[in-house]
Amino acid sequence: MEENRKRDIDNYNVIDSEIVKYVKDVLEGKEKDEALTVAFLTEKAIKDIKNLTGLDVTGNRVVLDANAVKHIEKRHGINGEQDCSMSDINDFAKIGYIVNNYDNIYFNNKYSQIYRTSNNEPAPKLLLSKEIDDIYYVVEAVSDSKKHQNYIVSAYVVSNKK
Repeated sequence: MEENRKRDIDNYNVIDSEIVKYVKDVLEGKEKDEALTVAFLTEKAIKDIKNLTGLDVTGNRVVLDANAVKHIEKRHGINGEQDCSMSDINDFAKIGYIVNNYDNIYFNNKYSQIYRTSNNEPAPKLLLSKEIDDIYYVVEAVSDSKKHQNYIVSAYVVSNKK
């Protein structure tokens, strides 16, 4: 068990420089029309999402777009309205790891106001969490559309210190 925890910490601390560059560009006001792929859904995720939402997301990738970056910065960035848990730009770079290695996944009957399913209905939003030292949460909008994309909606970290 301790070996798994060490591997999680080592992998969690790897910084995806492509995500960091994308986030920096968005925060500096550079236009980003294209979303950045941060992960491809694992078989476990595909099964879990199907069980929670009924949607078949086989072949989907998970993307981070400029809207999500701006939302995360506004709510959880350096001067976040809710908290400052994502003030370190390197924490953005861990989103893909969380999506591929979550401990828990929840659906609380919440839906996206922006992203849609193939039936043009609001996409269900899932909450994924991974506990390392703190608990890292990612909110993901699930879509079974022809684009084969799920969308990062938000991300934040909650202290696990008692």
